[in-house]
Amino acid sequence: MPAGSGIVRRGNEFIGLDLSLYRLWRAAAAAPQAGDLISWGTARGIPDAGDRVRALTDAGLLVEDGPAAHHRIGRLALRLLGECLGNGADSSPAFLVLGRGGIQMQVDACLFEILLRSDGVSPVAATCDALDASRPGRRPGLEALIEGLPLLVRNQVVLLEGVR
Repeated sequence: MPAGSGIVRRGNEFIGLDLSLYRLWRAAAAAPQAGDLISWGTARGIPDAGDRVRALTDAGLLVEDGPAAHHRIGRLALRLLGECLGNGADSSPAFLVLGRGGIQMQVDACLFEILLRSDGVSPVAATCDALDASRPGRRPGLEALIEGLPLLVRNQVVLLEGVR
């Protein structure tokens, strides 16, 4: 691997990225919108930041929000990096999770249960489908996950990985 480049894991494969691509991929962990990521890269002197973000998206290393996000995220596995703390002694509808960086977040019961059921290897859509089947008429689990995902990723509560 050349100095200044990086390696990214996607499922069971490793992908080598040049320094510019690797910097953009790392910045994407803060879960910005594509336009914000392109602006960030351009401001830091990364040539062709827009083309590079599209290359990362095409390679399956970034997932853009939009109609295809449900399908693309549903195929990935959700790995818990942080901790599921619970809702304490109270019968509260808000549950606490703790990110790897020490940041606590409140999530609803649906999202908390998705986090509890995540095994890091199964497609998250299967986890959400099982949860949805057990509680008909409620908000779809995958929808709840996608809405909360940027904060969960940014605060290092979860990581999405390719399914092996």
